[in-house]
Amino acid sequence: MKNEAIYAESVREMLELDSYIIPYYNYEPRLHKPPVTYWSIIASVKLFGMNEFAVRLPIVLFGILSSIFTYLIAREFFDRKTAFFSMLAVVFSAQVISNMRYASPEIPLLFFFTLTMYLFIKAYKRGGFYTYLFYISLGLTVLTKGYPYYIIIGFIIFLFFLIESRFNLRNFFHELKRLKVGRGILIALLVGGWWYVYAYIDCGNWLFKVLSKETIERAFESENILKHLRPFYYIKILIWAFLPYVWVFFLAFILLLKSEFGRFSLFFSWIAGMYIIFTLAAGKIPTYFLQAFPALSVFSGYLIANKENLTGYKRALFELALYLAAVYTLGYLFFGLYKIGVNPVLIVALVIPVFILAFLRMSEYVPLYAAFLFYAFLTYYMAPVIEKYRPYREIGELIKREVPDRNIPIFVEDKSLNNLIFYAERKLLGKMSIDEIKGFSIPYIAVVYENNISRFNNKRVLWCGYIYKNRGDSRILTLVKYVIRAENGDMSGFDRMCVIYKER
Repeated sequence: MKNEAIYAESVREMLELDSYIIPYYNYEPRLHKPPVTYWSIIASVKLFGMNEFAVRLPIVLFGILSSIFTYLIAREFFDRKTAFFSMLAVVFSAQVISNMRYASPEIPLLFFFTLTMYLFIKAYKRGGFYTYLFYISLGLTVLTKGYPYYIIIGFIIFLFFLIESRFNLRNFFHELKRLKVGRGILIALLVGGWWYVYAYIDCGNWLFKVLSKETIERAFESENILKHLRPFYYIKILIWAFLPYVWVFFLAFILLLKSEFGRFSLFFSWIAGMYIIFTLAAGKIPTYFLQAFPALSVFSGYLIANKENLTGYKRALFELALYLAAVYTLGYLFFGLYKIGVNPVLIVALVIPVFILAFLRMSEYVPLYAAFLFYAFLTYYMAPVIEKYRPYREIGELIKREVPDRNIPIFVEDKSLNNLIFYAERKLLGKMSIDEIKGFSIPYIAVVYENNISRFNNKRVLWCGYIYKNRGDSRILTLVKYVIRAENGDMSGFDRMCVIYKER
């Protein structure tokens, strides 16, 4: 995955250069994100060595811990059954599962964001040392993804206090005073802000150029903000990202805001705060809304745990919400199984547990079963097949063996191929034209389209094969679609490329 290659390679370079505070990528400072994700991977690599297991282990652990703190948050307000289903809803959601499979800051951020909200709840209810732990955790959240999370979490709490104070300013400031805001902000700034000071001292104005590109330009990249408003963008994202309980959440949100608003005011503020900020921001990425998933899960978990209280059309809508998610999850699964030639009898047999669960009046587990089958299909069948079409490790090992001098760079025509940097262990310049590559007089390795290798004289062809056509392979369903087509002889999703070595 593109992001994983960046973080894995950054960790390798940080260890090689003995730079534990300033991340490096492609042998240049990488100030796009603060260092917490890198640190967690470094700790794992120190224990288990530089390999894919060590790189991904902390991300998986952060995902599990996020679900545990979702349980604890739900338990602060509701019973164990609600907390249990809230935990299941977040840890089995499609976007959490997919992001737990590779190294990136999204899942570490989910953990620290959820931890911060849990500690806020404890501070709000009990005060004392929980208040200071809340601010420390807020600082760590910023140290994971960046300073905008001061604003995002602050806005969520602002909305919550407005609702709790019934929009009375005197009551609002009274609520705010309980949080020891003055000292708290100082603690959060110290914990989350010291790295920016260090990075400025070490890298100068380069830090501000990166921060401007990463945050300000993403938030306000267009003068016409209405053009990029797209108010339904994250709602459409949720339809697949929050499977298997997305339709349960939509139903719960409508029903519970009307009947239980007081008990759900924090979770409403959590969702609404993030929705408002990221809808107003010009730049939109599906993972931006991931940190709202614990709140979505509590809505879902409560409705599932209290399904017996639903009657009439509400119960009918609840059952429809469960089976609707299961139907289109199983639909994707069965289509994939059919396309790869699985026996139709097996496909039919996989439906039998759905009828068993329905007969046992355990329909709340039907979408979970469908999601489990789909994830198992991707993990145990498709993942090994996909690896055949991701030749980066093979190419990297070949380059290290045939051209051991790591000072010889790699130039890539048209593409980025970030994954290759990690496996080849050398500098890479991507998205270059053939003329730009040919303009170098130094020895180099080039990855070019096969029909262009004749334009190079005195070269040695090291490898030729297929490389995925799209920019990156993090959109897993799109990649799976093209891999299934490739298994059936259709290579339209891949480009034929070659690796050449030119000494002079």
